[in-house]
Amino acid sequence: MPALRMPDDEESPEPNVRDVCTSLIKKTQLSSNASFHSDYKVEVKYGRDGKRTRYEFDYAVVDSRLQRLYQRVHSPRNRPKNFLKNAHNSAWMFEKVIEAKLIPADSGAAFVYVDDEQLTEPEIRDPLDELRSVTRVLNLRNQKDLQTAEEEFS
Repeated sequence: MPALRMPDDEESPEPNVRDVCTSLIKKTQLSSNASFHSDYKVEVKYGRDGKRTRYEFDYAVVDSRLQRLYQRVHSPRNRPKNFLKNAHNSAWMFEKVIEAKLIPADSGAAFVYVDDEQLTEPEIRDPLDELRSVTRVLNLRNQKDLQTAEEEFS
């Protein structure tokens, strides 16, 4: 009996933020760079008693110290609430590592892949504005932002 396929399991006919990031990493041969890390965990102190928590970012550049952090923010086309959750989570993570002075705000970037129509929707536009208040947002669907990401990855 064949496995059931849920609508979410179907491959999208157009790329998503993960696909574009994967292509970008291959194109720039970033995975062969010893300073590049995927699924990078950052430990941050919080509270008065100095407890620690970990945040996992999709990508990081680390030489002798942390240089850059990147996070993909997925935008499922028909689920704006999921985008809101993803954006809020990413903004929180960036805010905490920036407050802890692990990186300056301009050394982080949230990667998104949204079209012009989506950018007019408050459910997408507002969370992006929130992210921009904390760190850079690079829309990999935009040629200029894609070029910025490529230059940083090279």
